[in-house]
Amino acid sequence: MTSTITNTASPTYVDPPRAASLPARWMVCTAGFLSAPDGAAAGRQPLGTRHARAMGSLTTRCGRHAANWVNFYTRAFEVSHPEACPQCRDLMAADRFGR
Repeated sequence: MTSTITNTASPTYVDPPRAASLPARWMVCTAGFLSAPDGAAAGRQPLGTRHARAMGSLTTRCGRHAANWVNFYTRAFEVSHPEACPQCRDLMAADRFGR
């Protein structure tokens, strides 16, 4: 089983969510992804630091320009994930607790 590492120098889009899956308020956004062995978009996995990005925004929660990054529409950003961006995590926690 092999995976392909893809870096997004040009716009790359993960297939939009199915009708039964609603987009997350703050979705996971990464600069690259791991491809599924069969190439199916549904099997793509985030690669590297996971940032929080709101639907329609050109920037991540921490302020990085992410227009050409990969969006994982049905994956909610999790502050507890080990690969979560520290700045996104802190800002999300501040939003949640009103700091």
